[in-house]
Amino acid sequence: MAFTAQRYFPGNDQVLTIHRLTPIVMTMVTVSKSALKARMLEYFRQVEQTGEELIVTSDGLPVLKVVPFTPKQSVDTAFADVRGQLSWTGDLDEPTRAEWSDV
Repeated sequence: MAFTAQRYFPGNDQVLTIHRLTPIVMTMVTVSKSALKARMLEYFRQVEQTGEELIVTSDGLPVLKVVPFTPKQSVDTAFADVRGQLSWTGDLDEPTRAEWSDV
């Protein structure tokens, strides 16, 4: 499945287009505090291995979110998956004040 998103800028002909071959889908696992206490290491290992978020609940309400630690990345590394998939039409040096005129 291909995914395309476009952002139009009012007042000029500039368009930012993003193309991805697959959409990004993230899932979350939900667990109660008591279940987490009984099997905490298992849940933590699952978060580490899968990268899925873990939502901890108390009385059925979410109270904590456990997410995998992600070290800082360079700009090149962070945008490597979209390199070559972005296109910009228009002058990059053109002022964009038209979109801020209502502020």
